[in-house]
Amino acid sequence: MKLSVKVSALVLAVLIVGYFGWSQFARDNTRSENGNPSSAAARPASEAKVSVLQPNGSEKSTREIDIPKTVAKDPGPVIVVPKLTIRQEFEQSRKLKQFFDKYLASLNSASGEAKFYMAEVLQHCSSYVGRSLSKLPRRPLIEEGEKKHPNFEERSAAVQRRTSECEGFETYEPPSEFVTTLMNDAAKQGFPAAQAAALVNMQIAGNTQEAYSLASTLIKGELDPYMLRGLLEYALRVGPALGDPPVIPKRDQYADAWQLAICDFGMDCSANSPILSQICIMSARCGAASYEEYVAKYRYSSAELPEVLRIRQLILLALQQRKLVALGIGR
Repeated sequence: MKLSVKVSALVLAVLIVGYFGWSQFARDNTRSENGNPSSAAARPASEAKVSVLQPNGSEKSTREIDIPKTVAKDPGPVIVVPKLTIRQEFEQSRKLKQFFDKYLASLNSASGEAKFYMAEVLQHCSSYVGRSLSKLPRRPLIEEGEKKHPNFEERSAAVQRRTSECEGFETYEPPSEFVTTLMNDAAKQGFPAAQAAALVNMQIAGNTQEAYSLASTLIKGELDPYMLRGLLEYALRVGPALGDPPVIPKRDQYADAWQLAICDFGMDCSANSPILSQICIMSARCGAASYEEYVAKYRYSSAELPEVLRIRQLILLALQQRKLVALGIGR
């Protein structure tokens, strides 16, 4: 009897030890697998082993369940696109009526820069704008009889570009003298290009000293190509002359050298630029890749061209030194 009790007690002890030993082994095995990189790598990223608890707090077993894994997407580098200036909008626009209408809608609050380039648009598209800008009947830019001209294809292409750029202006009727009003307003608001464009009229009106004083101020500021274009017209009015002491160049060479300098300061003078397109349309001198090539191809002989390029360098030097007197202005 005593032996039987001892055996029963021994069996019970073995069962208890075995139960707790097995539970500990299961927990250790779970922790080992969860902490083992090779085990984690062997399972999909969305799966993990977890211990399931019984209601009494004891662990039943471990099993794999799916746990959604959220991966943040890399947004990549942040690209900041700089805002275009009004000049850049004008130069890059392929539909000038849209550009014009944008600023016309807020004309009362528009800047001098906006009004200046609105006037530029109207002048660029003058052949397409309503008849109030001209008393003469409108005519095609290229007549049918001109098809035999050797540059007819190039001229036609230039006209097509201009027609596309100015689409929408055919039915637009601007107020009387609207270009003049826009330019005057822009000048009053202190936009340099508009002020430079007013210099010739100031000189013609007899305001010589006022014009010179304004020109002296403008040349000390930013040498914007549109401002320089107005300064060129003024220089042609009071000159031409170059250097100190002055040398009097030929007027056409001086004007072309000035235009080359304006191109150097950022005016678009490429093959399809407004200036070369206009020359192609009006004079059939087409095919130049730049204004310098146009000058060399159509304007001067190989013997004359070096003098034009020399004058250009003198103008560039005078502009860089901000010396009106070296441009023949203010003597």
